[in-house]
Amino acid sequence: MDDLKRFFFKTWSPLESVRDAIADWPLPDANNEAEFEESLASFLSTRFDYLEIRRQFPFGRIRADIVVEQTVAIELKFQLNSTTEFQRLIGQLDTYSEWGLRLIVLVVGDIQDDFKRRIERRLKKDWDDGDSACFIHRRVQDTT
Repeated sequence: MDDLKRFFFKTWSPLESVRDAIADWPLPDANNEAEFEESLASFLSTRFDYLEIRRQFPFGRIRADIVVEQTVAIELKFQLNSTTEFQRLIGQLDTYSEWGLRLIVLVVGDIQDDFKRRIERRLKKDWDDGDSACFIHRRVQDTT
């Protein structure tokens, strides 16, 4: 049965399935990117217990934060407000475009509006099919 589920995942909207799961992911009380990544990978492993979920998946010079069934890569950023980190992400997107995987760029926390627009524009340019890449921004709620 798991092989059949894997087959349907890979052939029937894998990007949408992962995007919907991320929308359901309860954001943890975390302080850094690694903690958010660990929480998301754990959540996805529970949600998709029949799929291979790998953290720090290597490809060339970079590693994808999370890869689901070698079909969807997730690049997670926390508090994307630094120009240096933004430029690093753009460089990563150049490499991701060579992978042939679907891509989700997920920013948790604050992001400059200009960075958000430029990421969305870049994804549309390099992945012109809406089923191949998307940008997700999850805000962190202030509980104080």
